[in-house]
Amino acid sequence: MTTTAIAARLGLSQSTVAHILNETPGMKFSRETRDRVAQAAAALGYQTVRLSLAIKKPLRHLGVVFSQGESPSDVFPMRMMADINRVANAASYFPSIQVLPSKNDTQAFDQAVERIADLYRSRLVGGFLIDKPGVLNVTVARLVELGIPVVTINGQPVSGPNGPIPSVIIDSCLGASIATEHLLSLGHRRIGLITPRPANSFQMFRFIEGYEKTLALAQVQPDGELVRDCDAADKLATYSAVESLMGQPSPPTSLLVADDGMAIIAMHALAKLGRSVPGDVSVMGYGNWSPVARFAEPSLTTMSTPLEENARLATEMLIDLIEGRAPATVQIELKPTMVQGQTTSPKN
Repeated sequence: MTTTAIAARLGLSQSTVAHILNETPGMKFSRETRDRVAQAAAALGYQTVRLSLAIKKPLRHLGVVFSQGESPSDVFPMRMMADINRVANAASYFPSIQVLPSKNDTQAFDQAVERIADLYRSRLVGGFLIDKPGVLNVTVARLVELGIPVVTINGQPVSGPNGPIPSVIIDSCLGASIATEHLLSLGHRRIGLITPRPANSFQMFRFIEGYEKTLALAQVQPDGELVRDCDAADKLATYSAVESLMGQPSPPTSLLVADDGMAIIAMHALAKLGRSVPGDVSVMGYGNWSPVARFAEPSLTTMSTPLEENARLATEMLIDLIEGRAPATVQIELKPTMVQGQTTSPKN
């Protein structure tokens, strides 16, 4: 629909309609005229109004940045976008997904980061939520130095030249600690650990730290022979990890699996080996986000991670930064909670 049709419908000049729709700086029109143009444009399907004048507050864009090549079990892009979108839309923002190439491809990565900076400079995007595992600390700091509003998520806290960079993360160390304590309380001392790759990511590093520290506090020596990491997308890898653990002279009596989907596969692997769950081996998951895990038989004991709250708080924090408000808290760490299922029981 053109401005000519809108002008004809309202009996206004085409230039008046164009100036109002394009929000031409310095041009002043009465609120009544602006409202008439907005309503007519919306009724006639004029696209600019759908993005700006048809609502009380113009729609703006915020960027959501993650890296290609991350694990399919990665929390951020797959499981948080719906909540980011909901919170952003309620505040009249459209999320715009930006995918970075692998950070191992230095040239392509740097070029992509520069394009992200250009999006901000052009005012097409007001700020960015950044999936930390796919983005280097120095890259995040560089964007902040350029004055770009940034909130990191799904990673570790980052500091820039002017102090902590806003972030919202889940305390995976605490999650692992609670899960390990639960298994210890049931009498298990040989607790196997299976983590998804990359095991050297900050969240998995913290998860392993929580597991090892909790064992040590219970005077149980952490045993590297009980730890396996494997590709979450490769079901056979999880099967192999379970077979390897259970094939030891002194196999674990319980398994802590740092991903619910992998925990379900581990249960199938145990069944193939003739081990019952939880009679022979207790299994503890992590995440409580997989629909498959919710319908597992027996029901999976797991740690629930507050993904909705994570997405909501991070998006609200970014909108505050974009609109010039200082967030009440710059760095937030959310706590997982245990969901008792039927896959853990006292050690026989």
